Amino acid sequence: SSFLPGITANLHDIYIAEQGRSLGLGRAMIARLEERAREQGCGKITLEVTNTNVKAQKLYRELGFGD
Repeated sequence: SSFLPGITANLHDIYIAEQGRSLGLGRAMIARLEERAREQGCGKITLEVTNTNVKAQKLYRELGFGD
């Protein structure tokens, strides 16, 4: 089971403007989210992404998030 005790953090509706893409901003934002979630006692992080946002899905998988 992927359930861990504690609060669940849910990330959705994140957007990086075209000129800010490919600069590591998405990775930095997710890293900060993970850090903040741990500080708040979260045991799990869930992400929401549309089926058409292939780049975000790839990033999330590279960072260790699954389907």
